Parts: sequence; structure tokens; C-alpha cells
Amino acid sequence: MIELKNISKSFGTREVLKDINLSVKEGELISIMGKSGSGKTTLLNILGFFEYLTKGKYYFEGKLIKNENQMSRIRNMNMGFVFQAYNLIPRLTVYENIMLPIYYSLDRKHRKERIKGVNELIEKYGLIDIKDSFVENISGGEKQRACMARALVCDAGLIISDEPTGNLDENNKNNVLDMFKEMNKNGKTIIIVTHDKQVENIATRKYFLEEGELKEREMVAD
Repeated sequence: MIELKNISKSFGTREVLKDINLSVKEGELISIMGKSGSGKTTLLNILGFFEYLTKGKYYFEGKLIKNENQMSRIRNMNMGFVFQAYNLIPRLTVYENIMLPIYYSLDRKHRKERIKGVNELIEKYGLIDIKDSFVENISGGEKQRACMARALVCDAGLIISDEPTGNLDENNKNNVLDMFKEMNKNGKTIIIVTHDKQVENIATRKYFLEEGELKEREMVAD
């Protein structure tokens, strides 16, 4: 699905990512660990086309990505995002926030198809009672469940997540991890940037980012 070849990213004279190679196959659940300031979020932003790389090549489904039009189309049609800060719009209801990707990403024909599945997602993630609530009036766990539903509403094949459990208590964290495992079981490819060992433990492949260099970690059987 994704192949990064010799990716580097610099801000001015500071090189944040150094000669990174990463291959992501469909159906994998990949974790990227690292200390604060190691470049995790920058790498995630490049993977999600929120940030331009400085050097190297990015291939998506075998095609070299060269321009903004390609990036925008792939991001809208193939990717869903789950953030630590939720990135929900306070002036909109839970239902309206979940619906947003449908209006931004899909044409009219496909929009109608996906709208039919919105209530199913809302029910699946336990949001029926709060679907008409503004997001500023719901809990952190409810916000993250709304984010999960939003990430799936366009049936994206790739879910990219930045510290998805960072603002959650233990119970809500476990619920979110179960949701990621279920997504992966249902065929979604998932990349999670985290500093949480519990999150790393659900991965099918593990990486560690240190001083801008990405290294694969050995999988240890339970």
C-alpha cells in the first residue's frame, strides 16, 4: 500500500527525519514508537500528506506521488484519521462531525451510499444518545469514539492515528484499542504513532523512531 524510499525532512538546517525506508502492506497494523521530539508526528504528517518531504520518494499503491492533486485525492478517498486532540469542530454536533468527510471526500453518487451507513456507525460506537450533542459537551472517550466513526465513514482502507489514547483513562483506552483491533480484523490497514507500550502491543509490526532514524523492532511472541 505504502512505500517510503530514503525519506528525509528538514526544517531549515535541522534534519528531523533521516533517510527513512518504510513498507506498509495492506492489512497490517503498524506502530511507530519514539520519545517526544523524535520526529513521530512529522513522519505521520508525511504519511498522511499533511507535510511535504524534503528528499526521497513516496509510493502509494505502486504509484509515485508527485503533486498536490494526487495527495489530496488519496487523502480524501483512501485515508481516515484519528488524532489525540480529536480535531472535532465544536460548533457542530457529533452527527455533523462524523458526516464531514462524506461531503468533503465523495461525489454525489457515492455520498448517498455512505450516508446510509452513518447511523450504523453511530450505533456501533455507542453514540446514539449523544449524536445531536455539540462535541464540547461530551467526554473524552465519547470524542474519541466519534473520531473513530468519522475515520471510517467513507470506508477508508488506511487509518492513520496520532497518539489515539493520549487523553484517555484506562477504561476508554482499552475500548479504543479493541476498536483498532476490530478495524484491523475487518481488513483495515492501520498506522499508529504512539509512546504507549499498550498501544504498541496490538501491532503486527513495530518500529522505533530515534533521532530521526526509523528502526524495526523484533516481534516477541507472548
